[in-house]
Amino acid sequence: PQPKQRIKLLIFDDSADIRDGFTSLLKFYEDIQVLSAHPDANNALEIVKKEPPDVILMDIDMPGLNGIEASAMIKHLYPKIEIIILSQFHDNTHVFEAIKSGASGYLVKGSDTDQVVASIRVVAAGGSPMNDFVARKTLEEFRKMLGPKMVNPGLNALSDRELDVLNCMAEGSTYKEIAADLAIAVDTVRSHIRSIYEKLQVNSKTEAVLVAIEKKIIQLKRN
Repeated sequence: PQPKQRIKLLIFDDSADIRDGFTSLLKFYEDIQVLSAHPDANNALEIVKKEPPDVILMDIDMPGLNGIEASAMIKHLYPKIEIIILSQFHDNTHVFEAIKSGASGYLVKGSDTDQVVASIRVVAAGGSPMNDFVARKTLEEFRKMLGPKMVNPGLNALSDRELDVLNCMAEGSTYKEIAADLAIAVDTVRSHIRSIYEKLQVNSKTEAVLVAIEKKIIQLKRN
Protein backbone atom coordinates (compact mmCIF):
# COMPACT_ATOMS: atom_id res chain seq x y z
CA PRO A 1 0.00 0.00 0.00
CA GLN A 2 1.11 3.55 -0.70
CA PRO A 3 2.22 5.60 2.33
CA LYS A 4 -0.40 7.97 3.71
CA GLN A 5 -0.18 11.51 2.33
CA ARG A 6 1.44 13.81 4.89
CA ILE A 7 -0.27 17.06 5.88
CA LYS A 8 1.98 19.93 4.80
CA LEU A 9 2.09 22.69 7.41
CA LEU A 10 3.34 26.28 7.53
CA ILE A 11 3.71 28.21 10.79
CA PHE A 12 3.58 32.00 11.18
CA ASP A 13 4.27 33.24 14.72
CA ASP A 14 6.52 35.97 16.10
CA SER A 15 7.42 33.85 19.14
CA ALA A 16 10.60 31.87 18.51
CA ASP A 17 9.67 29.55 21.41
CA ILE A 18 6.35 28.67 19.76
CA ARG A 19 7.88 28.23 16.31
CA ASP A 20 10.71 26.06 17.59
CA GLY A 21 8.43 24.18 19.99
CA PHE A 22 5.91 23.15 17.36
CA THR A 23 8.58 22.42 14.76
CA SER A 24 10.31 20.07 17.21
CA LEU A 25 7.19 18.41 18.60
CA LEU A 26 5.44 17.87 15.28
CA LYS A 27 8.42 15.87 14.00
CA PHE A 28 7.09 13.00 16.11
CA TYR A 29 3.83 12.88 14.11
CA GLU A 30 4.38 10.88 10.93
CA ASP A 31 1.34 12.32 9.14
CA ILE A 32 2.41 15.98 9.52
CA GLN A 33 5.30 17.71 7.75
CA VAL A 34 6.35 21.20 8.85
CA LEU A 35 7.51 22.93 5.68
CA SER A 36 8.85 26.03 7.46
CA ALA A 37 8.15 28.48 10.27
CA HIS A 38 8.25 32.28 10.03
CA PRO A 39 8.36 35.21 12.52
CA ASP A 40 5.89 37.36 10.53
CA ALA A 41 3.40 37.10 7.67
CA ASN A 42 4.67 40.04 5.61
CA ASN A 43 5.79 37.71 2.79
CA ALA A 44 3.12 35.09 3.42
CA LEU A 45 1.81 35.01 -0.16
CA GLU A 46 5.29 34.45 -1.58
CA ILE A 47 5.98 31.72 0.99
CA VAL A 48 2.67 29.97 0.30
CA LYS A 49 3.36 30.06 -3.45
CA LYS A 50 6.86 28.63 -2.95
CA GLU A 51 5.86 26.02 -0.37
CA PRO A 52 2.15 25.21 -0.89
CA PRO A 53 0.73 23.93 2.42
CA ASP A 54 -2.44 22.05 3.27
CA VAL A 55 -2.79 23.82 6.62
CA ILE A 56 -1.39 27.00 8.17
CA LEU A 57 -0.98 27.77 11.88
CA MET A 58 -1.34 31.55 12.03
CA ASP A 59 -0.69 33.91 14.93
CA ILE A 60 -2.70 37.15 15.02
CA ASP A 61 -0.42 39.72 16.63
CA MET A 62 2.76 39.94 14.55
CA PRO A 63 4.91 42.85 13.34
CA GLY A 64 3.66 44.32 10.07
CA LEU A 65 0.81 42.38 8.49
CA ASN A 66 -1.33 40.78 11.19
CA GLY A 67 -2.56 37.21 11.02
CA ILE A 68 -6.17 38.06 10.22
CA GLU A 69 -5.18 40.27 7.27
CA ALA A 70 -2.74 37.64 6.03
CA SER A 71 -5.37 34.89 6.38
CA ALA A 72 -7.90 36.85 4.32
CA MET A 73 -5.34 37.43 1.55
CA ILE A 74 -4.28 33.77 1.49
CA LYS A 75 -7.87 32.46 1.44
CA HIS A 76 -8.76 34.84 -1.38
CA LEU A 77 -5.99 33.49 -3.62
CA TYR A 78 -5.77 29.93 -2.26
CA PRO A 79 -9.23 28.96 -0.96
CA LYS A 80 -8.30 25.29 -0.50
CA ILE A 81 -5.65 26.08 2.12
CA GLU A 82 -7.03 25.60 5.63
CA ILE A 83 -6.00 28.10 8.32
CA ILE A 84 -6.01 27.65 12.09
CA ILE A 85 -5.59 30.82 14.11
CA LEU A 86 -3.34 30.30 17.14
CA SER A 87 -3.64 33.36 19.36
CA GLN A 88 -3.31 34.71 22.86
CA PHE A 89 -6.57 36.62 22.32
CA HIS A 90 -9.89 34.97 23.15
CA ASP A 91 -12.28 37.93 23.03
CA ASN A 92 -15.33 38.03 20.77
CA THR A 93 -13.90 40.50 18.27
CA HIS A 94 -10.73 38.56 17.47
CA VAL A 95 -12.58 35.25 17.19
CA PHE A 96 -15.21 36.80 14.91
CA GLU A 97 -12.66 38.55 12.68
CA ALA A 98 -10.68 35.31 12.37
CA ILE A 99 -13.78 33.45 11.18
CA LYS A 100 -14.61 36.25 8.74
CA SER A 101 -11.09 35.99 7.29
CA GLY A 102 -11.82 32.39 6.35
CA ALA A 103 -10.07 30.57 9.19
CA SER A 104 -11.42 27.08 9.85
CA GLY A 105 -10.21 26.87 13.43
CA TYR A 106 -9.27 29.08 16.37
CA LEU A 107 -7.05 27.88 19.22
CA VAL A 108 -5.91 29.85 22.23
CA LYS A 109 -2.16 29.74 22.87
CA GLY A 110 -1.43 27.27 25.60
CA SER A 111 -3.53 24.56 23.93
CA ASP A 112 -1.76 21.23 24.33
CA THR A 113 0.00 19.65 21.37
CA ASP A 114 -2.55 16.84 21.03
CA GLN A 115 -5.35 19.41 20.63
CA VAL A 116 -3.39 21.31 17.98
CA VAL A 117 -2.56 18.09 16.12
CA ALA A 118 -6.21 16.99 16.25
CA SER A 119 -7.31 20.35 14.82
CA ILE A 120 -4.73 20.13 12.02
CA ARG A 121 -5.99 16.67 11.07
CA VAL A 122 -9.66 17.70 11.18
CA VAL A 123 -9.30 20.80 8.98
CA ALA A 124 -7.00 18.96 6.55
CA ALA A 125 -9.76 16.37 6.11
CA GLY A 126 -12.30 19.09 5.33
CA GLY A 127 -13.89 19.29 8.77
CA SER A 128 -14.70 22.37 10.78
CA PRO A 129 -14.64 21.64 14.51
CA MET A 130 -17.17 23.79 16.36
CA ASN A 131 -16.69 23.89 20.10
CA ASP A 132 -19.05 25.83 22.36
CA PHE A 133 -16.38 28.38 23.32
CA VAL A 134 -15.69 29.64 19.80
CA ALA A 135 -19.25 29.20 18.52
CA ARG A 136 -20.94 31.06 21.34
CA LYS A 137 -18.45 33.92 21.36
CA THR A 138 -18.83 34.35 17.63
CA LEU A 139 -22.62 34.19 17.85
CA GLU A 140 -22.50 37.00 20.42
CA GLU A 141 -20.51 39.09 17.96
CA PHE A 142 -22.91 38.25 15.11
CA ARG A 143 -25.84 39.43 17.21
CA LYS A 144 -24.09 42.62 18.27
CA MET A 145 -22.94 43.58 14.77
CA LEU A 146 -25.94 42.43 12.75
CA GLY A 147 -28.79 42.56 15.27
CA PRO A 148 -32.42 42.24 14.23
CA LYS A 149 -31.70 43.88 10.86
CA MET A 150 -30.06 40.72 9.63
CA VAL A 151 -32.32 39.28 6.97
CA ASN A 152 -30.94 36.60 4.68
CA PRO A 153 -33.50 35.25 2.23
CA GLY A 154 -30.96 32.70 1.10
CA LEU A 155 -31.63 30.64 4.21
CA ASN A 156 -35.16 29.92 3.06
CA ALA A 157 -33.83 28.88 -0.35
CA LEU A 158 -31.71 26.04 1.01
CA SER A 159 -32.81 22.65 -0.28
CA ASP A 160 -33.49 19.74 2.06
CA ARG A 161 -30.23 18.12 0.98
CA GLU A 162 -28.30 21.35 1.61
CA LEU A 163 -29.81 21.48 5.10
CA ASP A 164 -28.65 17.89 5.66
CA VAL A 165 -25.13 18.88 4.59
CA LEU A 166 -25.24 21.99 6.79
CA ASN A 167 -26.23 19.94 9.84
CA CYS A 168 -23.34 17.55 9.19
CA MET A 169 -20.99 20.55 8.90
CA ALA A 170 -22.22 21.81 12.28
CA GLU A 171 -21.30 18.45 13.81
CA GLY A 172 -17.74 18.84 12.50
CA SER A 173 -18.01 16.07 9.89
CA THR A 174 -15.41 15.92 7.12
CA TYR A 175 -16.41 15.92 3.46
CA LYS A 176 -15.87 12.15 3.31
CA GLU A 177 -17.98 11.61 6.44
CA ILE A 178 -20.80 13.76 5.05
CA ALA A 179 -20.69 11.83 1.78
CA ALA A 180 -20.86 8.51 3.65
CA ASP A 181 -23.66 9.65 5.98
CA LEU A 182 -25.81 10.97 3.12
CA ALA A 183 -24.82 8.28 0.59
CA ILE A 184 -23.59 10.83 -1.97
CA ALA A 185 -20.26 11.49 -3.70
CA VAL A 186 -17.63 13.76 -2.14
CA ASP A 187 -17.79 16.00 -5.23
CA THR A 188 -21.53 16.32 -4.66
CA VAL A 189 -20.86 17.39 -1.08
CA ARG A 190 -18.47 20.08 -2.33
CA SER A 191 -21.10 21.25 -4.82
CA HIS A 192 -23.73 21.51 -2.08
CA ILE A 193 -21.33 23.44 0.16
CA ARG A 194 -20.50 25.91 -2.62
CA SER A 195 -24.24 26.45 -3.11
CA ILE A 196 -24.74 26.94 0.63
CA TYR A 197 -21.96 29.56 0.74
CA GLU A 198 -23.51 31.42 -2.17
CA LYS A 199 -27.02 31.37 -0.74
CA LEU A 200 -25.92 32.39 2.76
CA GLN A 201 -23.41 34.91 1.42
CA VAL A 202 -20.57 33.52 3.55
CA ASN A 203 -16.97 32.46 2.88
CA SER A 204 -16.27 29.63 5.32
CA LYS A 205 -17.75 26.49 6.83
CA THR A 206 -17.83 27.99 10.29
CA GLU A 207 -19.51 31.21 9.18
CA ALA A 208 -22.19 29.22 7.32
CA VAL A 209 -22.97 27.21 10.43
CA LEU A 210 -23.05 30.30 12.63
CA VAL A 211 -25.46 32.17 10.34
CA ALA A 212 -27.74 29.13 10.26
CA ILE A 213 -27.64 28.84 14.06
CA GLU A 214 -28.39 32.54 14.45
CA LYS A 215 -31.46 32.23 12.21
CA LYS A 216 -32.52 29.06 14.08
CA ILE A 217 -32.32 26.92 10.95
CA ILE A 218 -30.12 24.45 12.83
CA GLN A 219 -29.22 24.06 16.50
CA LEU A 220 -25.73 23.86 17.98
CA LYS A 221 -25.28 20.57 19.79
CA ARG A 222 -23.52 20.77 23.12
CA ASN A 223 -20.34 18.75 23.52
